[in-house]
Amino acid sequence: MKMEAELLYLSLVEPDVAMSPEALEVDLLPMDFTDDESGLTLLVLLGRFSLISALFSMGSDVCAQSLEGKPLREHNWSRTGKYMVTGTVFVGLTQFARLSFIDKIFQGSSHTITVALEKTILNQFVLAPIVNAGAMAAIEFSQTYSTATVMARLRANYCEAQIVGYAVKPLGNLTAFLLFPSNLVAQLVITRTVAFGYNTYFSIVTHRPLPETEEDEPCSQNQFEDTSKRKPVHEDGSVLCCSVM
Repeated sequence: MKMEAELLYLSLVEPDVAMSPEALEVDLLPMDFTDDESGLTLLVLLGRFSLISALFSMGSDVCAQSLEGKPLREHNWSRTGKYMVTGTVFVGLTQFARLSFIDKIFQGSSHTITVALEKTILNQFVLAPIVNAGAMAAIEFSQTYSTATVMARLRANYCEAQIVGYAVKPLGNLTAFLLFPSNLVAQLVITRTVAFGYNTYFSIVTHRPLPETEEDEPCSQNQFEDTSKRKPVHEDGSVLCCSVM
C-alpha cells in the first residue's frame, strides 16, 4: 500500500517520473510474500503454516493408530502430541521455506502447466528428499531413540517412504502450483490434503518396530540366572556336595 501511495503521489506531482521505467519496475516487483498474502506479517504467515501442518499431522497420526488396530481408549496421545509438535515446528517451517524458495525461483514466470511441472520436479525430486530425511529423523529422535538406532531405522524405512511419496505427492504439488501459482497458504493446504494418506502412512512407518534380528532378540530367562547360586558339578554332570564349615 505504501508503494502504491508513493506512485499515486508521483503521478500527480511528477508524472514523468511516475511513468519512468524505474518506477514501473518497482511497481511490478512482488511484495515480501505473494500478492494474496501481502497484508500479512512474516510471523502471521509462519503461524498459519505451523497451525495447518499441526492439524494435518495430528489427524494423520490418529488415523494411523486406528489403522494399527488401536481403539480410541488405547490411543497413544503422547505419540500424537510428539508427531504434532514435529509437524508444527519442523514441517511447518520447512514447508514455508520450500514454497517461498520455489516462488522466488519462478518469480515472473507465466502460469502454465509447464512451469507448474517444473516447480513440482524441483520440490519433489530435489527438496523433498532432504526434508523428508530430516522429518523422519526428528520423529525418530522424539521417541528417545539413540543416534545409532535412528540411523538404523532411517536405513530401513527411508527409501520405502520416498518411493511411496513419489507415487502420491507429485499430483498434489502439480495441482497446487497450477491452481494457485502465487498463494503459498493455498498451496500448503492442497498439498497436505492430497498427501493426507501418505502422511498417515508416514506415521505408521516411523513408529513401526524394525524386523527382529539376532541382536534384537530378547534375552532368555536363563541368561539372567544368578550363576553364584549354581552348585558345582563333576565333569560327568553329578552335583558336588559341599559342606559348610
